[in-house]
Amino acid sequence: MLAASPSSAAVLSNTAFTAMNPDTPNQVSGSVASPSSAGGVFTWNVTTGTNMFMQAVTNFASRMSEVGDKTVVKFDFTLAQDVPTDQGADFRFTLFDSTAGAAGAEMIQLVLLGNQTGANSGMMRARFDPNVTGATNALNNGGGTIGGNAFAPGSNGTGPGLPIWHAGDVHTFTTTVERLTPTTLSYTVLWENSAGSATMSIPLYNEVTGAGAFDAADAWPGGKVNQFNGFALTIFQADPFSVDSLPGSGTISNFSVTGVPEPSAAVLGILALGGCVARRRR
Repeated sequence: MLAASPSSAAVLSNTAFTAMNPDTPNQVSGSVASPSSAGGVFTWNVTTGTNMFMQAVTNFASRMSEVGDKTVVKFDFTLAQDVPTDQGADFRFTLFDSTAGAAGAEMIQLVLLGNQTGANSGMMRARFDPNVTGATNALNNGGGTIGGNAFAPGSNGTGPGLPIWHAGDVHTFTTTVERLTPTTLSYTVLWENSAGSATMSIPLYNEVTGAGAFDAADAWPGGKVNQFNGFALTIFQADPFSVDSLPGSGTISNFSVTGVPEPSAAVLGILALGGCVARRRR
């Protein structure tokens, strides 16, 4: 059986972003679902009243089963309204596999929102767990959280740097997941903006035991992610934009995903047919 090598990584095609709110489907909306095209953006609106707001979701197929396989997702994120204070809100994005066992698998990044004044502003944390719940909630998070090892660009442990709070600031995020061994992955998130850059890294995560980040309760179903088939983003908090009820929105642009493409059923059929022809010629 032929298999793609890690060196065959390429820019992958992804579906148009769609908007969904698992809590209140009619409470939010999305528009212009083409952030991967030149000048294309995807904007979703946030209102108040629930704890998990609309998720912007796209699907693709990036293989992660072979040692050396790597998935890289990069995008720009911009707020249309200020988040004036630190109210415990955060910006979340995740690589996920909705086919991994009964519950799926997800690698969630959490970045604090708000105009924070301390050196720990914009703290980045991660949460890995098997709680995708199919295609209906890619950010259903039930696992543990690791954090405190990266803060907003420009903070350097001495000041606030530039967290996500001001409308119009462009924040570029690059998530990289690489398969190191049959049961381990590395996970890195690079955050860049006009103040500089910051990196959060989990250099060795054991999918079977949870070692390196969490514990066995958060290990993947089946003990291994063989692919990532989607990416999702959300703003999490009941009222991130004001003390009462001011709505807001976030914009995704310049989205790209790079990885080893999973063979389609048609390609696998051609490969199988080729094998049959080769055997007949012997």
